[in-house]
Parts: sequence; C-alpha cells; structure tokens
Amino acid sequence: MNSAGATACTICPPGYYCLIASKSSLPTICPLSSGYLGISKAGSTLLADCLNCAMGKYCKNAYYISLYRCQPGTYTQVQGDGSTICIACTAGNSCDGSTVTACTNGQYAEEGESICHDCPIGKYCPSKILPLELVCDYGYYQPSGIKQNACIICPANNECEDRVIANPCLNVGGFQVYYSIAGTSFCKICPGGYNCNILPIIQCTAGYYSREGESKCNICPIGHYCPTGTADPIPCPPGSYANCQRPHL
Repeated sequence: MNSAGATACTICPPGYYCLIASKSSLPTICPLSSGYLGISKAGSTLLADCLNCAMGKYCKNAYYISLYRCQPGTYTQVQGDGSTICIACTAGNSCDGSTVTACTNGQYAEEGESICHDCPIGKYCPSKILPLELVCDYGYYQPSGIKQNACIICPANNECEDRVIANPCLNVGGFQVYYSIAGTSFCKICPGGYNCNILPIIQCTAGYYSREGESKCNICPIGHYCPTGTADPIPCPPGSYANCQRPHL
C-alpha cells in the first residue's frame, strides 16, 4: 500500500489482500468467517489468496500465515470450519492428528489417546472408553489379544486353568480318562463306576463296572457281581456263583 506523497509502494502484509484493480490505498483484511481464517501470504492480491486452515492442522495466529500440525491424540474436525485449535480425541477413539478412528470391541482409549489399546490375553475389556482390563472368571478363557469384550466359556472335556487357552483333557485311545463339563477350569479323573465317554457322565448299569480312570464300563467277571455304579467287582459269597457275561458298554 502507499499514501499521498509516497515515494515507494509497500507490499501487502500477511493477513490482508490488495486488489490490483482497486484504487484504495488501504489493504483489505482477510475475513474470519465463511471458512477463511484471516491468513494470507504477504503480497496477496485476491480474496482467494486468504487461506483456510487445512484439516489436521491449526492456525496459531489468525493474522499470521503459519500452519501447525495437530499432535497425535488430537484432531481438527472439518477443513475450513474456522477451527484455530486442535481438539482432544474423544474417549473410545484414536486420533493421529487428522483422522479419528473408532476403537473396536476389545479395545479402549481414554480422552486424548493417539492409539486404541488392545485388551491383553486372558482378560476382557467391556468398555471402549475406560482402561478396564478384567481377568476372565474361572471356567472362561480369552485366547486373542483383540476384539475381546467378553470371555469364552471353557468347552466340555477341556481345562482352562490359565484362562488363556483351552487344553483338551487326557484321552487315551478314544477313551476319556479325564473329563470336564463346560464352564469348569480343571479336568477330573473319571470316577470308578462311571462311563465318562458320555456327558453328562453316567453310572455303569448293573452287571458292569469301571475302575477310576478307566472311563468305560466293563462286563462283570465270572464269580463276581456288580450292582449299578460298581467300581470294583464284588466276589460272590461262599455257596453262590455268577457266570453271566454281557457285552462291553
């Protein structure tokens, strides 16, 4: 700009524009509305030279042409919305300075976080906005490190003592030497007098027996008798006998 009697022209200052065709001696200030932030480079000649604050950046001084990148854990909402500060990332989201990403199930982030935290194995995280890392209850487990807002029930014939993995109970030749029902943490040895290849386990019927850990019912041997649920065949008393044999169960 210049004034009457000036001997030289002055370059249009930052934050203003000076129309080439204008006869005015005064620069025009860049607006602070309609998406403009009152910033421009020195020597600007058009309204279009007044800049918007780019998405993911903020303008430290509306009258000074400096753009500052938003830090991780913050964001700006919309390009040209007039924002001059970065906004703290809302809880349940991660923000890299420009993009807001929602946490998935089994992740969480408090306000101002730049990343979503994965729930550790053996635990579950029911909240996306609070750091609640809860240990799985007995009889439940959680093997993965992501997407775990609830624990998984331990399946039948498995044990989940460490709450991280389901380990099968001991099975020998297709016979369930140890067993467990769903929702328990430990395997138990098959008790005498029971068939543990079926869940729920059932007692051996009369005429059959099973010893502890055998898991299947065997025919009662000759010279013995076996009431329902027998663990060891009972010898016939003197003066009696038993020689009936039946198929294995």
